[in-house]
Amino acid sequence: MIPEHLDALAAAEETHWWFVARRRIIARVLQHLPRPEPWRIFDIGCGPGGNLAMLAHFGEVSACELDDRVRVLAVKRGFRVAAGGELPGSLPFGDERFDVITLLDVLEHTPDDLAALQCVRQRTVPGGWVVITVPAFQWLWSAHDDGSRHYRRYTRAQLCRVLDAAGYRNVTAGYFNFWLFPLACLAKWFHRKSQDTRVPGLAVPPAPLNRLLTGIMASEAAAVVHGGWPWGVSIVAWAQPPLSTPPHLP
Repeated sequence: MIPEHLDALAAAEETHWWFVARRRIIARVLQHLPRPEPWRIFDIGCGPGGNLAMLAHFGEVSACELDDRVRVLAVKRGFRVAAGGELPGSLPFGDERFDVITLLDVLEHTPDDLAALQCVRQRTVPGGWVVITVPAFQWLWSAHDDGSRHYRRYTRAQLCRVLDAAGYRNVTAGYFNFWLFPLACLAKWFHRKSQDTRVPGLAVPPAPLNRLLTGIMASEAAAVVHGGWPWGVSIVAWAQPPLSTPPHLP
């Protein structure tokens, strides 16, 4: 992500309706996962760390972030945040393995998503979980995706296929940001026509509108854990590694 996008992200992550509502949806997914708590959680690509406090409600949180300038902001939140974490490749914290690994709008930034997921699988305990969010539908591609250095957007079927190919089991995925989908499509179309590479929509709306949009999107959480919506701007998925994890891939 280019520097001006990072600045916009850091400023918006705390209060912008999209980030707040996405945290509520992710929290609902975590509450749904059948695994004893507290967990050892690893958030790969944590950015400024806006999700770490939410994740800490479920256990002990570790994280990593490639961008040193952004990682400093995450460290200030008081969590263990390591440098690095480029996927596919070596992850920090040695051979430590985790009960839950999260990739929250990270997988679309990786050049080889299959290899990335195989790498993550090696660091998840048998019976643990990987929780992923990604942007949906390649036809929604815009200058924002270019500026954010995305490699792809997904359909639910595509995301499930790559998780299956990477060796995961009990794969579940669903769309979210369903109710606001028409507005999102309109905004994407306008942004594409303008050829503006700035991140659209990161300015926090006036408080009443921000609360309204948060409530609309967050209201989808219950449906997401029971099969999700027929479409949406984003996808959330969760899956488990094999009960017996093979040796590290070469």
